[in-house]
Amino acid sequence: MESVGTTPNVVSYNTLIAGHCNKGLLSIATKLKNLMGKNGLEPIVVTFNSLIHGFCKEGKLHEANRSFSEMKVMNVTLNTVTYNTLINGYCQVGNSNMAGKVYDEMLRNGVKTDILTYNALILGLCKEGKTKKAAFLVKELDKEDLVPNASTFSALISGQCARKNSDRAFQLYKSMLLIWNNMEHIPCGYGLRMLRMNVHFGGY
Repeated sequence: MESVGTTPNVVSYNTLIAGHCNKGLLSIATKLKNLMGKNGLEPIVVTFNSLIHGFCKEGKLHEANRSFSEMKVMNVTLNTVTYNTLINGYCQVGNSNMAGKVYDEMLRNGVKTDILTYNALILGLCKEGKTKKAAFLVKELDKEDLVPNASTFSALISGQCARKNSDRAFQLYKSMLLIWNNMEHIPCGYGLRMLRMNVHFGGY
């Protein structure tokens, strides 16, 4: 860009960084982020979110956490996307304990959670057979006024199947159909109470 007389700005760099991250070219994306500083431009939350997503996508959680920490050092405000991306990254590699720590920090810092936050955590826990902890998070949906979606049910059902509890999995499936078929006629809280009644609290 500079070779044709155009000076790149923050938006230009973020677009390039996101593009390279999507293609798995993380070393180039990191160099572009460093180049921003050399050119007097401060990386913003979008910059780091792209990098964290790219690292998590490749299973490079150490590098993702390093970018996460760098945001704090640079006083870049972490948002819901930042936390959700790292939580999902840890869950995808089977580390629900670290995902839980990131979630706890998210709550302490007053960052708003959403259904993606809980779906990632519930799926991660269910993959590890921790259905009791997953069931606890279902309760949190009600407190946060969040509505379970297909991903929520899919995670819970897969968790029961992994524990070879086909009866409970089928009950969850029936609850999902009942809630969705009557979504216009029943309050969200009632639907969640029905869901909680059918979530297995076994496991650990």
